[in-house]
Amino acid sequence: MRRLLVMLVASLVLGLVGGVGPAWAGDLLSPSSQPGTSQTATQSNDGSNSASQSATSEPVVVSGPNVALANGSSCSPCGGSGTTTQNSGNTVDASATNTATQSNNQSNAAGQTQTVSGGNSGSTDQSADQSNSGSNSADQSASSKPVVVSGPNVAALNSGDVNQNSGNNVDASTSNNANQSNTQSNRAGQSQTVAGGGCCSSHKGTSQSASQSNEGSNSADQTATSRPVVISGGNYAVLNKGDVNQNSGNTVDASSSNTANQQNNQSNSAGQSQTVAGSGRCCHKHGGDVSQSADQSNSGSNSADQSAYSAPVVVSGPNVAVANGWGHSACSPCGGGGGVSQNSGNAVYAPASNSATQSNTQSNALGQTQTVDRGSSCCRKAGDVSQSAEQSNWAENSANQRAYSAPVVVSGGNYAFFNKGGTTQNSGNAVYAPASNSATQSNNQSNSLGQTQSVQGGGCCPSSDCSSCDHGCESDCGSKCDRGCEHPCRSHCSKCEPKCDRCEQPSGCGRG
Repeated sequence: MRRLLVMLVASLVLGLVGGVGPAWAGDLLSPSSQPGTSQTATQSNDGSNSASQSATSEPVVVSGPNVALANGSSCSPCGGSGTTTQNSGNTVDASATNTATQSNNQSNAAGQTQTVSGGNSGSTDQSADQSNSGSNSADQSASSKPVVVSGPNVAALNSGDVNQNSGNNVDASTSNNANQSNTQSNRAGQSQTVAGGGCCSSHKGTSQSASQSNEGSNSADQTATSRPVVISGGNYAVLNKGDVNQNSGNTVDASSSNTANQQNNQSNSAGQSQTVAGSGRCCHKHGGDVSQSADQSNSGSNSADQSAYSAPVVVSGPNVAVANGWGHSACSPCGGGGGVSQNSGNAVYAPASNSATQSNTQSNALGQTQTVDRGSSCCRKAGDVSQSAEQSNWAENSANQRAYSAPVVVSGGNYAFFNKGGTTQNSGNAVYAPASNSATQSNNQSNSLGQTQSVQGGGCCPSSDCSSCDHGCESDCGSKCDRGCEHPCRSHCSKCEPKCDRCEQPSGCGRG
């Protein structure tokens, strides 16, 4: 019996709940308490590239000496045979190179469409927040410091010609190359339509906002150092029968260069369309403010810190030729022969150069269209209608460049004694060591703002709430009393109150 009683009570409770449930739902969704309608979009991109590069070339190259004594055959009737060729020169490639290619491609596209139809609604909001952040950083260091030493060449008492070379061919170039770019774009297309229903006396504010920002940063820290040490050994030819050709000159490429190409391409495009339509009946207490705002900003920064340093040390050894060419006299009726050709000059290429190309291209394009129709009746209590736009561009280019070229070039002496043939000597140097800095910087910025605002008032929108009540109030109150004293200005007009108060007595209606 107890169990049966419990089941009957439970069934009764469930039946009551099922009956009142729809009534509660209807109350919660009534127009007077309808919740707000909002739409929010947040888009963000964050890109970062970092390159830390270090290239170091420090070879040590030492070649041993060449010694030739009493070579060749004396069986030739004219004497002299068996050429002696000596080479202690080195070919060294000690170049150091860094290359960094960095790019950030970022794009945000928010297409928002919001349509709200119905009266007595809550606040209607639409917002979009878009941001891009791109950063490129290149830390590059290239250092080439080879040490190249060639040994001497010694030839004595040889029967034939003598060819000697102790010169070195060294490539100790250093270079840094950084290509950095940030390409960023934001496109927010917002469309908002709010249409009032039969009576929007409690309609709240309608707002639309867009925030777009771009930030791009490029940084290149480059150091190129070339400091080779090149020393060529001497060439010595003594008492040789044939011609003597000696070279102790060096060919050295000790160039150092830095190149940075930096770009920030940024664009913001916000297209906003907002339409707020009032009721065709009673909107004299139409809701809150109608606002539309857009905030667009660009920030671009390029920084290049470049240092190019070229300081090679090049020393060529001496060339010495003594008493050569004696073997030709027996075959030449005029005597003489055995020419001597000596070169201790150096060819040095040691330029230091920095090149920075920096550009910031920024644009903001904003198209705002706002239409507010307050209805055909009385909207004198409607809120403010506002439209605002803020656009800003900020760009900075910085180039800190140092180019230093200080080669030390010493050519050895050429010495020729008691040689029978002609003597040709060269100890001159060809040195190319310019220092140059080049910076090309540009900032291209543009703001384009197109705003259109159209506000249409209703049937009556006086400056004060009571100004229309004072006019014809005596005659209006009588008729309004017949309808229950619902004159809209009753609470504001003292002249209406005495007569309208009579409406509380049924016998008083129609007497005023």
